[in-house]
Amino acid sequence: MNESRDQIIGWRDLQAKADVGTAAIHRMPAAVWGWALGLLFAGVGIWLLSGWIARQGGIDGVASLVPETSEPMRQIHFSTDGVLPDAWLARQHGLKPGITLMDVDIKAIGHKLQSYGQVKRAVVKRVFPDILSIELEERKPLLRMAVDLGNQSAVAVFAVSDEGVVYRPLDGSEPGIAKLPFIDGVKIPSIEDGGTRIAGASDIAVWLNSAAVLYPEYYADLRVVSLERYAGGEEELGSVLITRGKVFPDVVVRPGSAGTQIGQLRSSVDWLQREGKQARVVDLSIPDEVVIR
Repeated sequence: MNESRDQIIGWRDLQAKADVGTAAIHRMPAAVWGWALGLLFAGVGIWLLSGWIARQGGIDGVASLVPETSEPMRQIHFSTDGVLPDAWLARQHGLKPGITLMDVDIKAIGHKLQSYGQVKRAVVKRVFPDILSIELEERKPLLRMAVDLGNQSAVAVFAVSDEGVVYRPLDGSEPGIAKLPFIDGVKIPSIEDGGTRIAGASDIAVWLNSAAVLYPEYYADLRVVSLERYAGGEEELGSVLITRGKVFPDVVVRPGSAGTQIGQLRSSVDWLQREGKQARVVDLSIPDEVVIR
């Protein structure tokens, strides 16, 4: 006789089954949470990236992350490290009222601004939803140059930057240029606004900037800096700059050691004044010597 037997399950068996079920229940939420967190972080990353691209004005190939439409442009934020006024910029951008920010051709504006020799660098960016940002880096004028343009009766005045770049001063910057000394003794076949360079400008800049700080009375008197005898190297004999003013005598200097030479010049001028003597030239071009003529 076949007897049916009831399956007897002890407490230990029940506990083991319960542990397996609980583990499965705990494992499933962990996996789900992992996917959820991954999607969340990916979404946040895409959102942050799209915001950065929008602030930069967009990049090629990522147009899907930049809004295809935008609000009308309401503000232009203009900043410069130089002297160009807002009124000058207002005549350059050519933007019509009501234009949307996405319709602004930021590359064309940047190229136009950098076509001027005075502008060293132009950064044009969209700042959503409605701001156009324009930042300029201008060349720093060191000297001025009288240029005969040939087909005009008047002589044009160009500026020479501390890097030796020759450029035409823009509206609003002429007053500062008018106070600078002229450069002399250089021959340039033709001048391209922002594209012509004069060798040795860094040496001139060191000398003049040092003089402006260490001997401002002398710097204020400067009228001409001549490169006629400038050979372009600190070690070369006869590589000198000649400065001329109204009150001070002509000063012949050499590249390098600007601080030392300016100290020698100040001592020489003080000695001449104490002795009641006048000099035509103070020559500092020979190291460790001062020649007064």
